[in-house]
Formats: sequence, structure tokens, C-alpha cells
Amino acid sequence: MNRTLIVDDQTYLCFPTLEYTTELFQLIQTNRTFLAQYLPWIPNIQKEWHAQRFLKEARMMNKGRQRLTTLIIHQTKLAGAVSLVHLDVPNKRAEMGYWLKKDLQGQGIMTRSCGRLIRYAFMGLHLNRVEMRMVASNKRSKKIPLRLGFELEGSLKEYLVNKAGQFEDVDIYALLNKNWKGSTNKI
Repeated sequence: MNRTLIVDDQTYLCFPTLEYTTELFQLIQTNRTFLAQYLPWIPNIQKEWHAQRFLKEARMMNKGRQRLTTLIIHQTKLAGAVSLVHLDVPNKRAEMGYWLKKDLQGQGIMTRSCGRLIRYAFMGLHLNRVEMRMVASNKRSKKIPLRLGFELEGSLKEYLVNKAGQFEDVDIYALLNKNWKGSTNKI
């Protein structure tokens, strides 16, 4: 049985299963140019079996507690993913990563989905710290941690090389469990 985390009446998070292989591949194909701007792994998904391998790896990493990948299902269709990457259970911390197909951007789906996974991270996994790292130029994505009560802790200067071969800064946002508990923004 595939466990779910309810986000709202139209959206839930589910743990990856192979039944999403075709839908995941088609979603990536349709949104390839858009997603590839900020997701370096998108070029690796060229065939349907690559999507299947991605889902198998996600399941294995979830089971090993090295990462926690969830798929975003919105109105019964795969819409994206939100994950706790670099899950460090002994030190009670994780970094969050996420992506959403282009035509659903700007509707609050990702903010609510991230909020739900944060709730699970703090209440279900008993983590102390959740981080989000993102390219400083990704202004739209930077709004999500701020809406969820994260604080900007700093920037890693010239941390990544973009497709044009230029260095880009990466901003680090963090939310501590004690600050989340005191927040009125418990999604």
C-alpha cells in the first residue's frame, strides 16, 4: 500500500512506486526545458526506463533513510516532487528539494506541499533542522522558504557553474523545529 500525506482537498504527497514511471517520464518530457533550468539531473532522464530507475532509486533511498522522496499528486495527476535530500537522521537535519510542472506554478501548491513535508520532518521524523538551498537568481523559488518561516542564513559565493559556464551564488535558508513550533504557520 502506498502511504500518503494529505496536503489539501486536491493535493497529496505519496511515496514513489513504479506505477508512476510513464507519467513521470511524460511530465519531464513536457516540461524538460523549464525543469532543466534548475535541476541538473533532468538531462539524465531521456528514456522511460530512466524514469523507472529514478523511482527505484528513490524507493531504495527512502527505505535506507538517506533521503525521503515524495511525489506531488494534484487533482489525481503527478505534478512534481518534494524531497528531504541529504537526510541526516543521527544529526536530525535534512535539506529540502522540490520541483513542480510549469503550468501549476504560482498556485501555492508547492508552498503547501513543502509545508506538509516539513510537518512530517519535524513531527514524524523528529528532525531539528530543515534547509533549503537554491540558486540566488531563482527569485520565484526563494519566496517559498520565506513564506514557510525559514531564515536566510547566508550565501555560498560562486558555488555552482550554470549552463552558460558562469558561476552562481547559492542561498541557504533554514528552519529549526523550535522556531516552527512557535509559528502560527503550521501547514
